[in-house]
Amino acid sequence: MPNLILFASGIFLLGAVIVLSVTSSLTLSVKVLDFFFRLTKNISCPERFQLERKNIKKIADVSYTSQFKNHQADIYYPDEEGPFPVLFWIHGGGFISGGKENVEEFAVYLANAGKIAVVAMGYELAPSSTYPGQLKQTKEMFDCFYQNQEKFPMLDFSQLLFGGDSAGAQIAAQFIITQTNAAYGKKIGMSQVLPAHVLKGAILCCGPYDLKQMTERHQVSFIQKFLADTVAWALLGTKKWQQQPELLEASLLDKVTKDFPPSYITDGNSFSFSKQGMALVQVLNKLDVPVTSLFYEDYGKSVKHDYQFDFTTEEAKVSFEKTVQFIQKVFERDV
Repeated sequence: MPNLILFASGIFLLGAVIVLSVTSSLTLSVKVLDFFFRLTKNISCPERFQLERKNIKKIADVSYTSQFKNHQADIYYPDEEGPFPVLFWIHGGGFISGGKENVEEFAVYLANAGKIAVVAMGYELAPSSTYPGQLKQTKEMFDCFYQNQEKFPMLDFSQLLFGGDSAGAQIAAQFIITQTNAAYGKKIGMSQVLPAHVLKGAILCCGPYDLKQMTERHQVSFIQKFLADTVAWALLGTKKWQQQPELLEASLLDKVTKDFPPSYITDGNSFSFSKQGMALVQVLNKLDVPVTSLFYEDYGKSVKHDYQFDFTTEEAKVSFEKTVQFIQKVFERDV
């Protein structure tokens, strides 16, 4: 059934792209992509999810102080004595779609296996919120939680991870860089709110870390051009997005420093950003930042974007185990 849904949604997307290439409407283009993204979001293993969900407590729709809309987060943590190390997770969806509920299955499994708390952040989407709105909102979210620690006794604020998938991985990585590269943070107006001694690691899945690559149009399919044009137009607030300096500002490979935390970085090989992920790994290796990575470039089998959320696949299971092992290592404990 998931494959049938993907096939049908792919046909729908192709037809919609053809129509929208004539209309050139940002609003309609965003609605098409939002519809497509939402078709592919579901619980992959309902029986496993229901079983593990019994071990996890959830606090839904925790409001945090923000100038932006969608300023709520969901907290998942083991139903046992805490407090627990915290993973702040930022969802994907091309900056224009998705929501914190899309990562519920992943959050439940990770909280259960890793004995951690997962805070799934909601944020205002583009084009309602343009760059750097999502980045600023991440700072506001963390600052609100950190300044109100007494309200969250289940969370251990001395042991923190940041992570995200797809666009959320880019937002998470950029936020980390603003907090570990003081000159860059100051340049773009992002003050330090994340103490260095509490940041233990990053978990980055299928993210674009070099947004300026969207301007490279050679050997790119018609649908890929449509996706890039729609996302960049919505995020940067202008149809002439290729000339905007913000595109270089949000491209991260030359902004990373040796103070970036130990990281787990992964991507699939189909319609995703694996080359950018591997480039980030190379940069971190040169800086002697510990990195665990998982890619499928020469795998001989298609591994889709955000593959780590489809727990019916062996690839997602392997990535999940590596994620749990990474958490064990950075927190120097067994679970």
